[in-house]
Amino acid sequence: MLAGRYSLLDQSAGLEFLPFIQEQSAELILGGVYGSGILAAGSKSGALYDYKPADKDIICQVRQIEKHCDEHLISIGAAALNFVLAHQATGAVLCGLQSVDHVRETLAWSQTKIPQAFWDAI
Repeated sequence: MLAGRYSLLDQSAGLEFLPFIQEQSAELILGGVYGSGILAAGSKSGALYDYKPADKDIICQVRQIEKHCDEHLISIGAAALNFVLAHQATGAVLCGLQSVDHVRETLAWSQTKIPQAFWDAI
């Protein structure tokens, strides 16, 4: 399991760790893919990243992602979830869900088709 180090905001594990997992013919369970919530709820006031208030650089990055999400009519949560699901080393994703509505929303996000133009843009 890898938590918080492969997401739209932190791709540090994608450089060496995820390729190593693939070389071993293994799969990862990825957690923390919403960065403590900011990649699910967006850059709203009080947003958290890495379990603390998001700093202005993170807020700025999220706003850029949100801009592209708006242009392609997708939610930031769908983009964040599909980003990690797309990696071949991903075996499962562990999401912190607080309600039945969150479960429904996450299932819908997992089935959202993300246009290639969005990935190219970000």
